[in-house]
Amino acid sequence: MWSPRIPVMQGPHCLDFRYKLRNADLVVSVMNSTDNQAVLTVEDDGQALVWHRAWANVDSNVLGPAVLAFGVTAKPEAVDKVALDDIRLLAGDCKSQG
Repeated sequence: MWSPRIPVMQGPHCLDFRYKLRNADLVVSVMNSTDNQAVLTVEDDGQALVWHRAWANVDSNVLGPAVLAFGVTAKPEAVDKVALDDIRLLAGDCKSQG
């Protein structure tokens, strides 16, 4: 899944979102014309299919213009469930978001 194009941004940013996973791993990357930076890998924890929160600091030197890419890697038993919600890119690092 690809985000809409993100304009040039200054300073650190925090990617914050909620997810559900089962039988899959999730890799989030920031992609621009010169760089591809994986900012977060979420591995299936084998827990019940419940909402979890994830966040990662995004280096401002790879933002602009860029897109966020959410990729899924299936486990051998095949992807069962993957869901994303409340995806936000917030100004400031994740520590400042509370």
